[in-house]
Amino acid sequence: MTTKKICLLWHNLESGNLGVSALSVGQILILEEISLENNIKFEYTTVGTVAESSITTREHFLKELGINVTHIDYILSLSIIREIIKGLIFGNGIFAKFDYVIDIGEGDSFSDIYGFKRFFWHFISKLHVIRCGTPLILAPQTYGPYNGFVSNSLAKYVFQKAHSIFSRDQKSKLLVEKFGLNCSLATDVAMGIPTETDHNCKKKERLLNIGINISGLLYNNGYTGGNEFGLKMDYKKFIKKLILAILEMENARIHLVPHVLTKKMLIEDDSNVSESIVEDLKANLIQTQVNRLLIAPRFSNPNEAINYIGEMDFFIGSRMHSTIAALNNCIPVIPVSYSKKFKDLFCNLGYEHVINAKNVEANDAVEQIMLFIEEINDLREQVLTSKKKATIFLRSYKKNLSKLLFL
Repeated sequence: MTTKKICLLWHNLESGNLGVSALSVGQILILEEISLENNIKFEYTTVGTVAESSITTREHFLKELGINVTHIDYILSLSIIREIIKGLIFGNGIFAKFDYVIDIGEGDSFSDIYGFKRFFWHFISKLHVIRCGTPLILAPQTYGPYNGFVSNSLAKYVFQKAHSIFSRDQKSKLLVEKFGLNCSLATDVAMGIPTETDHNCKKKERLLNIGINISGLLYNNGYTGGNEFGLKMDYKKFIKKLILAILEMENARIHLVPHVLTKKMLIEDDSNVSESIVEDLKANLIQTQVNRLLIAPRFSNPNEAINYIGEMDFFIGSRMHSTIAALNNCIPVIPVSYSKKFKDLFCNLGYEHVINAKNVEANDAVEQIMLFIEEINDLREQVLTSKKKATIFLRSYKKNLSKLLFL
């Protein structure tokens, strides 16, 4: 059997950001289907951020699926700097040994969303691949915004040198095409992760289970504390008002569902923030309300998070992949966004119920969500339709990727 070495750049099965981990799981599952259909073996190496010790997805892959995935930390270290120099000057280095590099950019990091520093580091990694001469496939992700001349020029260079480009939304596709290049439309690969929830057999409860994902990053007002995402909404006020409003519903139980679990950057961690909020609110709640305010356990892999979210009746989230997990489970969902990536992705699937925290006040957002909860049955029909569209997009992506890998 023929073996091909695949580098999955900016993937990490054991990222504390379960969204990045879910992207990695989704991508490998698609590649495994291609492998089986073409009687070929893929050897996988992920390259990206440092793994979180509490996340055990790689171990799960090896034990349950028999898939061994190695990982290389692509961080500002002496070893990586040496590899970059070798690549840029001599055209070799860590990426030269692979047959293909599939780069997912952690979903949205090849953009100005998180500032120029992160964008530039992602650019360097892509330039490293290009100089090594290994075909670079840009997997479905968000492209842009590129607000400055420099980031716009660097992005254009990468797009021109890439072997193939896929986007996960229509606006990203159009952005690439404005440079005169082809870009194939797909969707987020995490939508292809199998779910376990059987809604036909789901036990009917008196209580409505409502999941809320609170972003530690937004709750802490961004990385600098200076609201660099430009939210109009007072996010702390929004979260507390939303929880209190839902607890006023006697038939509702709240599950706070952290989706970024990291000890390396506490300002990002969702779990600490969720625990802090519960402690703050307890003093003003009656015991029956306290009993209906729960925190999900710390997940050790994205599948656990996906399956937990699948037990909800309604979901609200600010980490995009928590809301993707809800949509994948056909759960009525309201994403609360801090960047264009939310609306672009969901609208690409025909789902337009996204609250933009950059132009909505906290009180108005809470009112909108309470109305959406009343329309839960209508939303359920819409998410079913969107899930079908996602399946079609991913089927097309798999077909196109398979052709690229076997040219």
